[in-house]
Amino acid sequence: MHKMVKKAVFKILTTCIAIFGASLLSFVFLRLAPGDPVGLVLNPFAVDAARTQLTNEMGIDKPVLT
Repeated sequence: MHKMVKKAVFKILTTCIAIFGASLLSFVFLRLAPGDPVGLVLNPFAVDAARTQLTNEMGIDKPVLT
């Protein structure tokens, strides 16, 4: 029984590490991807005030680590 519990804990731990690694890689790749998320949400003819407001609302103007 003890061996089975040890194996289950090991599998749960490795699964958590794998999920964390996959989410970290996804985050990094999405941050490095080219493009403007505000430009995708707003139409190309949007005024600068609307672009600035949406940038502030989305938090894109802030650094990742503060």
